Amino acid sequence: MNHFLGHEMANFEIAVETGVSNVELQDDCVVSIAGTWLPTPKVVRAGGSRPIAMQLLNSLIGVELARRPEVALKFTKRFGPLAIPYSAGSPFSFPLFDWVAHVARLTEIWAWVAHANREKTPADIGLFSGEYVRFADGGFTLRTLRLGTFVALEIASVPAPRLRVCANHRYGGALFEYHGCKSPYFIASDGREKYCSESCARAGKRRANLDWWNKNRKGGEDGTQKTR
Repeated sequence: MNHFLGHEMANFEIAVETGVSNVELQDDCVVSIAGTWLPTPKVVRAGGSRPIAMQLLNSLIGVELARRPEVALKFTKRFGPLAIPYSAGSPFSFPLFDWVAHVARLTEIWAWVAHANREKTPADIGLFSGEYVRFADGGFTLRTLRLGTFVALEIASVPAPRLRVCANHRYGGALFEYHGCKSPYFIASDGREKYCSESCARAGKRRANLDWWNKNRKGGEDGTQKTR
């Protein structure tokens, strides 16, 4: 899908749902870490003074092999698994070597993005199922294979005050029932905009005049007698 998110991301943030309990090392045939997701997630947002990425990549520097399980356990207790999506109240388990391999991959990504920035060349970072983030020209672009994901992020990329529903649109009983405007969802260029187009503005004015007439006139067959 060759669609890309726009550049207007002032109100866009990166966040993850996480939070774990009962995290412990298990050593059967393979050393692994197991635990349980919390029933209600903790939301961790990017932008802190000590990024998780920095803490993670520094955690294995100078650490001997025998202490790697201890480091991985400590990190997981604090932040959660790296590659398993949050699932409320569910158990999780992953082998230690997967965690170490994931840290190594993220370390390569850090170096790759930093190098691409210095050399002014793009860097594509793979995510899942063919999706990736491209870092270029001091910004980043998320490319998704799912149109629904694209639409959700496209909405999120627009400053919320500019997301409007035309005032000529009136909601009915059904979600997509037509009342008035045929294209009610629009992005305002001016904070005072209430209508998606001039035709809807004229229709809205006519309706407002009619409403005023109905509230302020009464009874006569010709509708011209004023209310006293």
